Amino acid sequence: MNTRTLLDQRFWKRCALACIVTVITHVSELVIPVDADARVRVSERNTFYAVRGKDGPSIFREIVRKGARANGSRHAIASAHMRLQISNVQMKSVGNRCRVHKYKMQLRIKYVYPKWRVARRASKAVKSKWAVFYRELQRHEKTHGRIARQHATALEKEIKKASSRTTRRCHLLDRKLAKLVRNYEKRHERAQNQFDRRDARRSSRISKARIGLVMSK
Repeated sequence: MNTRTLLDQRFWKRCALACIVTVITHVSELVIPVDADARVRVSERNTFYAVRGKDGPSIFREIVRKGARANGSRHAIASAHMRLQISNVQMKSVGNRCRVHKYKMQLRIKYVYPKWRVARRASKAVKSKWAVFYRELQRHEKTHGRIARQHATALEKEIKKASSRTTRRCHLLDRKLAKLVRNYEKRHERAQNQFDRRDARRSSRISKARIGLVMSK
């Protein structure tokens, strides 16, 4: 029985380019440095940047000035950074069969939100509109996180499925895994982009909440 670790294989070096994709409000990163019974471990954390202002227009000026830049120019009000890491992958060759023996999969999600330091002179209307807008921001970014979890779980199941099938040579299994990862990246990015496009419509809840806050005095 022969056990191989994928860390040193050229396949993983090609396949594991740290893919950073920013689309308005989400950033996803896939890192694959190198028991098929592994589960996706998920960790989430929130970070904030402070904004000031006594009304909607002044608050948004602060967001434009301090918000993280997306695609190098556009300011994101909030963002979700997803990093999927598959590590410690090992293959076993037993007789005429090669299988994924074990690996670890972890999804880290970091949410970035604006935190309004409520001005003493802010009206009740501004406070109310901010509360609605902030809830919608959280819903939007948490949906990005949910999409990331769903696709990571789907990839984990596909890796298991590929490992359970009879593959005589480990380099052929390498190719299968490379295809699975490429397909995962495409599907995940497409799903995130589709969600952003839906929520960018003027009729969406978050668009209405943003307009409501901007107009508040």
